[in-house]
Amino acid sequence: MKKVCLVLLCLMICFSGQALAAEWPEGTGPDQPSLQQPKVQDMSKNIGYVFMYPRNNLPAEYFCDTLRVYYPRMDLTRGTGSLQLYRDDGTQVFEVNFQDEDLVSYRDMTENEMQGLRWGSGMVFEIHLPVSLELGENYHVAMDQGCIVGVESNVPNPHISNRGDDVQKWTPWVQGDFGVSGLRYLTDQEDRGISEDEETGLRVVVSPEKDDVVQFDLVLGGAADTAIIYCPDNSVLFEQTHFTYSTTVSAKVIADEVTSLGVMFMDEDGNLVQWVDITPITLN
Repeated sequence: MKKVCLVLLCLMICFSGQALAAEWPEGTGPDQPSLQQPKVQDMSKNIGYVFMYPRNNLPAEYFCDTLRVYYPRMDLTRGTGSLQLYRDDGTQVFEVNFQDEDLVSYRDMTENEMQGLRWGSGMVFEIHLPVSLELGENYHVAMDQGCIVGVESNVPNPHISNRGDDVQKWTPWVQGDFGVSGLRYLTDQEDRGISEDEETGLRVVVSPEKDDVVQFDLVLGGAADTAIIYCPDNSVLFEQTHFTYSTTVSAKVIADEVTSLGVMFMDEDGNLVQWVDITPITLN
């Protein structure tokens, strides 16, 4: 199974450009995404196969502010259960009900995603994290049965937990010798935000507005000797944009919305090693 996951990761990375229309390989379909997997006999009673990303044997790299749950079928919708994200020590860092349209969305898979998984159809549920995952930190997810259900059949997703042998397990992880860690937007307005940031006492907000603050840990290491923050729309005012050391970065939002924001990581010769897009996701 681990070998299959590694192959899928390579495919997802490779299909980052223009791709042909995805098709189901012969003999496969939503009830049997791979010939190496058993066929689901009744899709009205079993939600079928699922692909969760990221996880410890298939990590995100350099930055991650979204958890994704992929299904090869097209007849699913949001349910009423909740998802919780925990650190390995049991501390809960995030909880969301799947009815929350500000933090949970769903859509058809893109052609590139289907090509990467070698699926001919599918949909993905996205859980948008108000605080991005921290590099190298161990997490686990608990997800209620019924967060995702069939539109007509009402068939639910199975319970996800880190305990017991009879449940699915999900351990998100983001790796990298360098990257962006713990990114969040903060406000001093008490009537906004979804939680209080323990370090600053400010409120964490999902959609940043003018006068809010963006804060994140900028991590350098490995092949990355230099980081340059890139904000072409000038929506965020940084006192410093060029870094040769790891540090916590704070900056002020000076526009009504942030439409483009990223970090370029360069090697010692000034060559681009990695571009990390940290633009906040706009829903609806």
